[in-house]
Amino acid sequence: MTSPAPKSPASKPKSPYKGTGYWVSQLLVSAFFMVAGTAGGLFIMFAPDCWLNTRTCAPDGRGEGVILLLVGLAFGITFFVMLRAHRRMSKEQRAVYAWAIMQQHATRTDGHPANPAAVRNDVAIMDVAARAKRGDLSVAEIRRLQALRPDVPYPGSLPVPPLRRED
Repeated sequence: MTSPAPKSPASKPKSPYKGTGYWVSQLLVSAFFMVAGTAGGLFIMFAPDCWLNTRTCAPDGRGEGVILLLVGLAFGITFFVMLRAHRRMSKEQRAVYAWAIMQQHATRTDGHPANPAAVRNDVAIMDVAARAKRGDLSVAEIRRLQALRPDVPYPGSLPVPPLRRED
């Protein structure tokens, strides 16, 4: 008896988009900067003067430590807000939210992950993602987003149009 031929990766059906990579990367980056900012800020604020200024052992300003501590606090708040949002969403909502953001980010051509000029655009992207999570996107909007990256199918269930009442 012969064994069946192995299937090529191209013939393998694509698994549905889960958004796991988006959530993991966002949470890990936030956690990293939370820990690094907090640890660096505390170190600069409380380290002996000779550790910070090895030539003269003169006391330096500790403002940099306060700034790093505030950065750590900001990323800590971001981490816990995102973790709470992640835990409150269903699997489908998480996938749809991440899908909507990643579909729209595929169109960005500025090449910078943090572009201050694109903040307004990021707010609009997150608004669309929040509407997608709630199931408020129309079929036309879903199709428009799908066209941005056709290789990644919509992970949610399509909205059902309301039935028309005939009087």
